[in-house]
Order: sequence, then C-alpha cells, then structure tokens
Amino acid sequence: MTDSFTRPLDALENFCESADLSSLVCLQKLMKKLSDAAAADIEIIDGTKSDDYGELVEYEYSPFFHKACMNEDVNLEVIQCMIDEWPWIAEENTDATRCPDGRTEAFPIHIACVNEHCPGSVIELLLKHGPIKALGVSSIVNEGVLSELDEHQDDYIEGLPLHYYLAREDNVEFDIVKKLVKAYPQALLNNYNGIKVLPIHVALSNPNIDTNTLYNIIEYMLELEPSAIRSLDRLDRTLLIMACRNQSMTLKLFLLIFNKWPDAIRQRDDLITFPIHELCSNKNMDDAFHLRFYAV
Repeated sequence: MTDSFTRPLDALENFCESADLSSLVCLQKLMKKLSDAAAADIEIIDGTKSDDYGELVEYEYSPFFHKACMNEDVNLEVIQCMIDEWPWIAEENTDATRCPDGRTEAFPIHIACVNEHCPGSVIELLLKHGPIKALGVSSIVNEGVLSELDEHQDDYIEGLPLHYYLAREDNVEFDIVKKLVKAYPQALLNNYNGIKVLPIHVALSNPNIDTNTLYNIIEYMLELEPSAIRSLDRLDRTLLIMACRNQSMTLKLFLLIFNKWPDAIRQRDDLITFPIHELCSNKNMDDAFHLRFYAV
C-alpha cells in the first residue's frame, strides 16, 4: 500500500482517537479533506476495497467509528455529523482484529455502552440508526462483562450492549436502561452459552450505580420479568446474596428483593455463603440495617 492510499484512513482513525474529536469544527475540516481525496482512498474507509484477487482488504484496522465511540471526548454533535456523512457506520460490525481490545464481533452500540464517558444521547442515536439485531449480539469488548466487578471471574464472558451499559463505572442512567430494554426485551433473560449472567446480575454486582438508580433498575427488571427473582448466577448466588454484597445496598432494595422471594434468605451459593454472611461483611451497612435484617 502507498502512503497516498492509507493517509485518509489514517487521518480519520487518528482523529477519532484524539481529543480533537470533541470539536465539530475539526471534524468538518477533516471531512473536507476526505471529500477532496481520490475515490480509491475513500473506499477503504467503508471497508469495500478489495485486493487483486477480489478479497476484502482489512489490514487489521479498527473501524474509525468504533474508535470514536470509545473516545472519552465523544459527544452527540460529532457522532451525528459522522452518521449524516457516512450513514452505514452505525450498522458496521467488527471481528476480533478490528474491535478495540475485543475478541468477537461488536457493533458501535457495544462500544458506546462500554464507554462510561459516552453520553446517553449518543446511545439513543445509535438505537435509532443502528440495526436492532446488534442488541442481541453477544460480544467480548475489553475483558468482557464483569471483568471489574467480580473477583471470581476467571474467564471472558460475552455480553449484550445492555450488559455492558450496566457494568459501567459511571454514568448509568435509568432512562437509557429502559430504552435498551424496550428496544430488545429479550436481553433481560439472556444466557450466554450456559454461563448464567443476566443483566440483573450485572446491575446488582455493580457498586458504582447510585442507590436510587440501582433500586429503579431492579424494580423495573423484576416487573418485566418476575421469574428473574429466582435466577442464580454462575456461582449459584441469588439476587439477595448479590444485593447484600453491593456497597449501594439499601434497606429499600433489600426489602424489594426479599418480599418477592422470602425463602432466598435461607438460600446459599456454591461457596456455602448465605445473605447474612455478605451483609455482615458489607462495611457500608449501619447497625440499624443489621437489626432490621436480623428481625426478618
């Protein structure tokens, strides 16, 4: 490949990884340069360039739009501008060699849901322009679902966009959770290859979701899928055990889960751990909470 052939793509990829992504003016200037480039140079950007044998040339490149969605400076203006210019990018999936740190195919909405800096408005835009099927695709991005939330994880667990959004370290919004669920309600009972990791398990394992938001999410999910109250994770933990482990645990959340399945108070996981063990080791709980728990 010649420098003239790769330069437009390189410039676009570098831009999407840089702080300049936050500037709509910078993007528009770059687009002007790309529009002046030769047609052959533009073709590689949409992944349609073939070699002399008719085979697709990928060169192990990560789609520029995926990199934009992963950028901590991503914002609605630049993402909207990119989609207006190249409508196909919201539907582009990627294989292992093209996803940032990923191992299986992923769509832009997977990447946006992983990135805690990506605003909800961008996710809403991708829900509008991306394929609905993307919401049902399990993918490994970075180290997979629960990589930072579960010390027992010793493998890579694939997840849907909803899983990744609920595993964020910051900026989990109840309204966006509802939009993701509404667009693909089947996600609530998603079970990846027999490894029991439901979205509700991810939410209850995440101590970074604020208390009110966590309560609203769990209440909402149990209203839509009441059967999830008896779901166990891959360590046979009940929702009550997971809730008692969570630093964002409140009496209100405890009672929500307990009242839907009181016998869970006597259920143990495969490590012979009961809810009371997790509660007693949860440093965020005060004595008043413990006394109320023991009264149950």
